[in-house]
Amino acid sequence: MVDASEERYHCRQVLYTFQIIIIIHEKMNTIRILKPLVLVIILLAAFWGCGTMPSHWQKLLAITLDGKDDEWRDVPNTADSTVGAVSSIAGFYDSTYLYLLARGSGLDKSTDWFLDTDDNYFSGYITGGGADVLLENGRAFIYSGSGTDWVWTKIDDAHVFEGTGSTVVETAVAYADLGFNPSEILPNIAFGSGFTHYLPGPASPVKLVSPLSGGASEYPDFSIIPNALGMAIDDVGWLDWEGGNSRDALPSDYKTIIDVGKNLGIRIMTAFIMLDFDKTNLSAGPAYNSPEASSNMSKFGTRFDNPHKNNAQLDEIMGMYREAAAYIELGVHGVGHEHWGGSKTNYDSGTPDDPTDDYSRAEFAHIQPFPDIYHSEPWGTEDNRLKLSCWEEILRLYFTEEECSFPKSMVPPGHAWYYGSDGKGSDESTGSVAGSFGIKYLNCDMDVSFAIMGGVEPTGLVDNGVLVMHRASGADYYAEGETAGTGTNNQFEYPAYPGSSYSWIEAHFPNYWNSEGIWTEYLTEVNNAHDRMLAKNTAQVASQWLYRHDAQISGSGGTFTIDTRAMRNEAYHYGLLSVLVLKTPLFGKHIRRASIDGGAQITAYWEDNYDYGYLMIGHEKAPMGRLPKGVYTLRAEYGEETMESFINLTESTFNVYSYSYTADSASLALELYGTQDISIKLPFFPGHVESQSPGISVNNWAYDDGFLSINATGLDIQGETGKITIAK
Repeated sequence: MVDASEERYHCRQVLYTFQIIIIIHEKMNTIRILKPLVLVIILLAAFWGCGTMPSHWQKLLAITLDGKDDEWRDVPNTADSTVGAVSSIAGFYDSTYLYLLARGSGLDKSTDWFLDTDDNYFSGYITGGGADVLLENGRAFIYSGSGTDWVWTKIDDAHVFEGTGSTVVETAVAYADLGFNPSEILPNIAFGSGFTHYLPGPASPVKLVSPLSGGASEYPDFSIIPNALGMAIDDVGWLDWEGGNSRDALPSDYKTIIDVGKNLGIRIMTAFIMLDFDKTNLSAGPAYNSPEASSNMSKFGTRFDNPHKNNAQLDEIMGMYREAAAYIELGVHGVGHEHWGGSKTNYDSGTPDDPTDDYSRAEFAHIQPFPDIYHSEPWGTEDNRLKLSCWEEILRLYFTEEECSFPKSMVPPGHAWYYGSDGKGSDESTGSVAGSFGIKYLNCDMDVSFAIMGGVEPTGLVDNGVLVMHRASGADYYAEGETAGTGTNNQFEYPAYPGSSYSWIEAHFPNYWNSEGIWTEYLTEVNNAHDRMLAKNTAQVASQWLYRHDAQISGSGGTFTIDTRAMRNEAYHYGLLSVLVLKTPLFGKHIRRASIDGGAQITAYWEDNYDYGYLMIGHEKAPMGRLPKGVYTLRAEYGEETMESFINLTESTFNVYSYSYTADSASLALELYGTQDISIKLPFFPGHVESQSPGISVNNWAYDDGFLSINATGLDIQGETGKITIAK
């Protein structure tokens, strides 16, 4: 029997009450204003004589943040509403985290949780009922204003996790990072979506919200295939920018891109325009221009004489691609971006002084002019072939084929791509030509051409061996130092991180000028969600897209089933599929043990600063480490230490196809970009490290504190595959 004092203790532990703040605010561009006249505070009275916590609550130790509410069925709502977009909210806490849930419709536009953590209406953001902390789209802020102004300071080290769907928003935050303990003072809470809909309302019934005993989840949660987001920068290669910018491009602007990639351990894809780098006027050749060709390579046709051909910066910039291929990818954009001559409908029909200055958008397909812009028509496969041939011929002024094979990545100028008459690459599609050159991955705004597919907007498709992936507009075209999150062209879900329908973050070259810090910060936060990740490289973006669309993963309690039997045959036939990456919240721990059957392997592991852990899964006997069609069982455990042996990809950008080790040897197969360090935790002291492939050179290696660091170089900057062996 529980005596009265103990019963009251349990009651206080179970029946703490949330004070509910109703806040309505608006967004006007980047200014948010809270309306003080629509503030309502509802207080819940304390509840006595309740007894102990129900046993089924004690079993619920943590919530999987997957944008679903199936694990919340036993948690009573704090507030309900039959009016508006937000229908209910709920919450609880454990020994580490405060868990919050909102249900409704259209909730994937923005998320805001307001927390009054000191139970004092007259402190913090008084206009918002005394809110001291704001959790906004997976980020934490502390109020730093004077009480009525909208001034918040980001809490950089806060561990905030969020799973968002259109009908459910789940959030977990380590409350110690916010400077409060809900077992001492329970916070007052309110939820908002889209800067318009808030809960609770004045007439809404309010139910009790209680704490939850126990701690973080006992097992890792690898039940989600995260959306890998790549970073693509258009119009790199153009030197003249003074028409719309404060200056022209400089070599230092390329270094900024490289430095952002190095800061984040990613390889940024740059879509390159070649015309300004044509040192010998190759693009003026008769074969590339009318009358021999159906169009001109530039507006000057055979009269083109590159004014930059003697600029020493051309070799300097291409040298940066050679030296820093680990962090910057040379991709195709076009020779001159537009399509000169042979126009269907001209954007500029020319002038009497220069009648050749007539062009259409864009280089690889024709976009119908307004208002019917969502339609692309072909220039013809021969026209496309000449454009790519000229691009490659200029490339060979700087690199041999061994040093730089034809790029695998492309962004079509103007996002114009012809998908064939059936929208699937059946005849004379742009992909039929691009694929023959070796292009495998394409990213663009597919809206530009989706009308030909019956108005159904896809998130991606395979066109003759080219995987076309969708992206949305981001930063403003000419805006120097602007991220995709601040651009007025932004089409992403607030705050400008792509949702599941997108695979790429867009920028244009000037956006990166003198902007290393803001782009590093912006891209870092891509990882601050369970269902998305910042891609290491373009191949990873593509593979995750294919696994997300064609594979299934399920499981809990540390055991997960991966089913790839429905993977499209094109993924294997065209070599589009590589390794799989999964991620889990770590709750301050590490992955101590992980294994997978079916011939698959754990090829790499790393952790980020948002307390997530990542597993890379490959297959030793399959090309590119891809998972063959089948069913695989993954098992994983938490621990205070990391696994006995693994390749650490925290600062690296390569793909690990396979990794195996014994008590006295190890070997790895990888695709290596440029020169970078390979960090491996080993169970033995190494005495010999050797590359088994002529295209990969081991420059030096060192062993310290259980980790082997190998500095290696891949000859082909587009990616060199090979094998490295290690012996005791």
